[in-house]
Amino acid sequence: MKKKLIMATMLIGLALCIPTHVHASTCTAKSQAQLEKILADESIDTIKVSTSKKTTLTIPSGNYNKKLIINAPNVRLTNNGKFSDVTIKNLTKYTENTKGNSLNITDDKLSVNIL
Repeated sequence: MKKKLIMATMLIGLALCIPTHVHASTCTAKSQAQLEKILADESIDTIKVSTSKKTTLTIPSGNYNKKLIINAPNVRLTNNGKFSDVTIKNLTKYTENTKGNSLNITDDKLSVNIL
């Protein structure tokens, strides 16, 4: 008998979070406040940054042990955190201030600074 996967949706702040199995979930952040709440939640394993607003986001330093997926065409993002994987699909500018992150970049117009 196959186990049924139960999908549920929960809100953290106003961030959309979708559990993908019992102990893992994906949450989408559209603002700095949502991003910080999601970063602090150890039950979340994938963070998606997705917004069409023109804004600047900063990820505080820390070892998050999460995947980070960025699809925010009008955002300037500075990353000070360590992630298991960083995927950049669409972004205005990315600054990497942490050693050891694996960057997967599919945005051919992105300006990247690695410090």
